[in-house]
Amino acid sequence: MQISGKAVNSLRRTQSYSLWPKPSILCRDYNKFRYVSTASISRSPSVIHRHTQSNFALPKCNQDKHMTLSAIQYPNDSCIFPLPNGNILSYARVGLTKEVGQVWVFFHGTPGCRVLPSRIVNYAENHRFRIIAIDRPGYGYSTVHDRGMLGFMQDVECLLNYLGIQEFKVYGVSGGGPYALAAAYYFAKSRLLKTLVVCGVPHPDFGHTSKILLWNISLWFRTWASFLVPGVNFNGLLWKDIVSLKDDPKKVQIAAMRSREMRRQGSKGYNNDWRVSRRPWGFDLQNMDANPIMWYHGSLDLNTAADAARATANMANRHRRIVQFQEIPGLDHYTLQGKMWAESVAWLKKPLSIRK
Repeated sequence: MQISGKAVNSLRRTQSYSLWPKPSILCRDYNKFRYVSTASISRSPSVIHRHTQSNFALPKCNQDKHMTLSAIQYPNDSCIFPLPNGNILSYARVGLTKEVGQVWVFFHGTPGCRVLPSRIVNYAENHRFRIIAIDRPGYGYSTVHDRGMLGFMQDVECLLNYLGIQEFKVYGVSGGGPYALAAAYYFAKSRLLKTLVVCGVPHPDFGHTSKILLWNISLWFRTWASFLVPGVNFNGLLWKDIVSLKDDPKKVQIAAMRSREMRRQGSKGYNNDWRVSRRPWGFDLQNMDANPIMWYHGSLDLNTAADAARATANMANRHRRIVQFQEIPGLDHYTLQGKMWAESVAWLKKPLSIRK
């Protein structure tokens, strides 16, 4: 089902949540260092629950043998949420477990998954707030679909309603940037309080976003990209990360699992991400009415061009100033995420002073 911008409000009004099946939730038992289920329903032998309803099943995965191992070694919660249409969302919850404090919804990069870097996990645990990191379609166990960004926002809304989250903030990185903007468009200002975009993918109206050949292969030769891009473009980067972290086994383990989860369904997530982000987004940036949006971008970014990112921010600011765009000199796509981390989270954590 395609969801247009005009249908968003009607979807909010008409969607019924009372008929949803309860999701499978795995929570960490820190005393015994294992995962236990909070749902009072029967379990399969695997750690991640396969829902018993006939219309619900996990997507086929390349490395299904690692499913139990991943859930046990993964240092955060690992959850599977069944949607009314039979699809599922896989997501992680880190930080506070009680229903108090700030809640951040994290949209990962491309390719990416719900498994968060150690610095984000540690920050959430030390500063007493929750992060909900959601696998987009085709990543982790989330079902692939072609309903676009607003269709995915409807799924996110289903999850947040189930979790009882009324107010939250959004953090979108790289390929998660357009989804952060879609959330700012979709959710009411009384609910989504602030939005942070870090090195986000620009709007398709502003040409190629990347100066790196292998990133653009997915635009020119989509069929070949299914075989070439996931392995060639990112294995080298991951290996460099592992070598640089050889003295920290825990971080190496997390990096390895991030690679596994982002490719669990092969290249489906990557191809779906780029197909959705390079076609019309399904909502009008110029007509956004949202709370403040901060966008950090590196001047040396070769993955997502800074000039196209600035043009995207200017488009959103055409009728009202919503997006504050900051181009950081001397930083690229990856160094920006590390060096601007403290400033980024400080801005996002600060309470919203004025609500319109």
